[in-house]
Amino acid sequence: MIRANRTQNFLLAAFIFTGVFASYTSVYWINTGLVVLFFLSSLLTKKTDAYGKIFVVYAVIALLSLGDQIVYILVGEFEFNRNHLTVPAVLLLTVGVQRIRVNYSYDNLVLLNVALLPLLLLLGGVATSGGRITTEYLNANLQGMLVFFGFMVAANKVMDRQGLLWTIPLLAATTIFLVTTGSRQNIILFSVGVVFFLVRIIKASPRHGRMSRTKRFGIAVILVACTIQAMNISYGYLQQRYGSNYDLLQQTIRLSEERDSERSMSSRISFWETSFKTATQYYTGVGHGNIEAAMEKFGNRNYAITKNAHSIMAELLFSVGFAGIALFAVIVWRLVRLLGKTRTFGDHGYVLVFLLLAFLAIPLLANKVFWTLLIVMEKELIESVKHEHGMPART
Repeated sequence: MIRANRTQNFLLAAFIFTGVFASYTSVYWINTGLVVLFFLSSLLTKKTDAYGKIFVVYAVIALLSLGDQIVYILVGEFEFNRNHLTVPAVLLLTVGVQRIRVNYSYDNLVLLNVALLPLLLLLGGVATSGGRITTEYLNANLQGMLVFFGFMVAANKVMDRQGLLWTIPLLAATTIFLVTTGSRQNIILFSVGVVFFLVRIIKASPRHGRMSRTKRFGIAVILVACTIQAMNISYGYLQQRYGSNYDLLQQTIRLSEERDSERSMSSRISFWETSFKTATQYYTGVGHGNIEAAMEKFGNRNYAITKNAHSIMAELLFSVGFAGIALFAVIVWRLVRLLGKTRTFGDHGYVLVFLLLAFLAIPLLANKVFWTLLIVMEKELIESVKHEHGMPART
């Protein structure tokens, strides 16, 4: 069995913690350097098993994106920028994790990623911008998905009465972040999480033993009441951000019609349209670091300053073209098949719902921790399928 040594564990933990502050340029380079060191240390580990399918698909996406970056920089159509290094760094990280991943747990990696969140909130390490709570790292849109994963893992562990001394503070911190960010995306993610827990309470029993029907009903009622209050609080933050007369439905319709307005919904539509135009001109995309230049070349110049493609669909079309959409579908199908064969859907099925939301709302291609989590999750699901079907464990 392949085991990560102490040095590799330290490098991975240091990478995740420096990622909390990686929006600072100096920390970004430290974070990238830790990825390289982690990759080099993994080469010293004896590899005995095959690479996972999710890793292989992501590697193809990353290499296609890297190839496009190099080609279009050499021909002079785009200039080099720091974003060109991100996808190769993610690839190196996933190679390292793939080689020594036996010692890593999806749940532990998720919770390690949000471990500093309670401290950041207690120390006041947040800034309010138009009613939104954020930090240099925990941007309400870009990093909300990792906080959401932390919310789901912490809540599952609390329900199973595991590690309550540290899972309860993490559950509280992730809930505060999702509810108070003034982000429509995070309201949806929070709602998804609540629905999953309601289903689990009503239909399933926790691992520590069965609950009576009355007790499950009582817990469900309390959860619904708390959720309604949380949604009211979250709506208040949205009103701080957009104005006291904010109406979610009417605001969404209006912004979708204001095509020249640099606001959330209209900018997303502009990104989708421009990414499609880019893919029709460059069939394999223009590479991840060239998204900003492609927006300026093919889209509305109001959004050329933005480096966030606002969705995995637009990001893949920009970076890898139509092939990226097909490869992303392969990853989703892989997870659907694995989850369908195990009893762990209640613990991890929310990832599938998240991926569907991400296809229209969340950029993921250059998110280092996200792809590491999917690779580790695939490994754990394979092991779970083998165990549940009485197949021999991998040695």
